Amino acid sequence: MMRYIGTLVCALAFVVCAASLGYAATDATFPVSASIQEQLELTGWVKEMGPGETDPGLEGTELSFPCSMEFGTGIPRYLTSELTDGSDAGGLYSPTWYAVFMVAKTSGRPYKIESDTDSFAGTDGSAIGHNLDKSFILTPQYEAADEWTWGGGGSAPQGPDPNAGTTGYDVGDQVLAVGKHTVYNSGTGGASRIIRAFYSLPPYPDPADPPAIAARPTGWEIISASKPEGTYETDVYISLTLTTP
Repeated sequence: MMRYIGTLVCALAFVVCAASLGYAATDATFPVSASIQEQLELTGWVKEMGPGETDPGLEGTELSFPCSMEFGTGIPRYLTSELTDGSDAGGLYSPTWYAVFMVAKTSGRPYKIESDTDSFAGTDGSAIGHNLDKSFILTPQYEAADEWTWGGGGSAPQGPDPNAGTTGYDVGDQVLAVGKHTVYNSGTGGASRIIRAFYSLPPYPDPADPPAIAARPTGWEIISASKPEGTYETDVYISLTLTTP
């Protein structure tokens, strides 16, 4: 008798539990949240380009960002069949040039990237008459074909620059590197794009080179072979700044 009652109680308890489950909700809400940290960061990589190399996307030696730019010892440039006008004859140049690739992360906020270069000075501290300020060249570049690759292995070209001309000069124009220059302006948007800046002594090779006189900026001067011997140094500062659309 006692055992029967016990079995009955268990059966009743099971029925009550099943009845309770029968009245459960037919749907459920799962709150989900995720946070994205605000970013303001400039990252990139550098390609050191050697003699005969013209495409930093496919050629050159990859270096860290930032790095030292070592242009080495100036090489005399003499009148040849490639320099028929003689404009560069007797001057010095470096066959090495640098392509700096940059990517800005701003959480979608408008921004600009600037290059600011100090005047050259000799290792003895002298500057006037001993600098290469009018020979050092900056060439901002933007390539629509530069591609982004994501985790799944896919990639896509970044497309045309939607803000072409906002730097105050055309991308690809060469300017004297000394001083402050806008390399890229994102305009009213803040999309991350691959931006290039080339630094060279003299200008890097392009379809008009050699000697590409027409492409050289106003005020540019050849490195004279009569330049006093020594090592000339400066610093290039590249900065990322938020702008007001």
